[in-house]
Amino acid sequence: MSAIQELQVRLQSTNALIARYRETLELPTTTPLEAKALRVNMKALENLAKRLEDAFLELAAAENLGVYKYRLLTGEGNPSLGGIGEAWSKLQALYATVYQGLTSKLSAATVLLPQLGFAYSFAGSVGVVVTLPPRPVGEVLLTGSPVEEASEIVFNLIESKDVQQVAERLGLAPIQAMNDWLDVHVSNHYGFAIEWQEDRVLKRRVEVDSGKVAALQAFVRDTKTRQTVTLTGLLNKVDDKEKTFRIVADNGDEIEGRYGEDVIKPEHAASVPARCKATILTVTEMIYSGKRPKPEIILEKLDPL
Repeated sequence: MSAIQELQVRLQSTNALIARYRETLELPTTTPLEAKALRVNMKALENLAKRLEDAFLELAAAENLGVYKYRLLTGEGNPSLGGIGEAWSKLQALYATVYQGLTSKLSAATVLLPQLGFAYSFAGSVGVVVTLPPRPVGEVLLTGSPVEEASEIVFNLIESKDVQQVAERLGLAPIQAMNDWLDVHVSNHYGFAIEWQEDRVLKRRVEVDSGKVAALQAFVRDTKTRQTVTLTGLLNKVDDKEKTFRIVADNGDEIEGRYGEDVIKPEHAASVPARCKATILTVTEMIYSGKRPKPEIILEKLDPL
């Protein structure tokens, strides 16, 4: 057993004992004298747990391992084992999906398995400490470490930052994974607190109570990707009444959508078919249920050639 594994075992057993003492303190049968002894012993165990945690974080830093502390805010209710396990697994899926999006174009020899490693659980709360994949040493990636960049993106998503940009860069999978993770919290009425440490330095921390998780999920669901392209091709259909168009691009793609007032002037419509230069906006829903909706295609600008 490695030194870090030994610390994990000691932390887990110490925290379990602290939790047991707390439960005993709450029993109506516990006498004042017993309660006093329990508090003294519990204080000593908490001090030991703090020393063990410091040693664990020191060793994690020495082995290039980042650390997440993830706590579920469950209020007064008794959380279900299924809800806790699903929340943990969906966080793993979120991190893995972001990581895979970042490393999909790297060589197989460079890509690390994006697994979060269980370290230990908290005493007195529904929380877990996990380690990130080891940061690469030796070969320096031009874009930096995907291990750390994945965490930056995960926390940006949690803070409702750059959601559209992440979707445009990495695809819709990380946004769907984020929605799935939040859905567990909404369904079980959980809030959460999550922090990330590297080299014993607190990098990011977010806490969202249960009453605000649904609003965060709604923001993620309502965000759409917007991609604008300029192309040349043949404008071969215009419906001035319905404000719709069709262009066959020079690469062979057939694009149909709608346009606003004054984008296609009457003289342009009258000259169809005609070659043109078009600026087209594609708006795509990132989160959807059932059949995937078609992207919204909008002609923003048209210049005859």
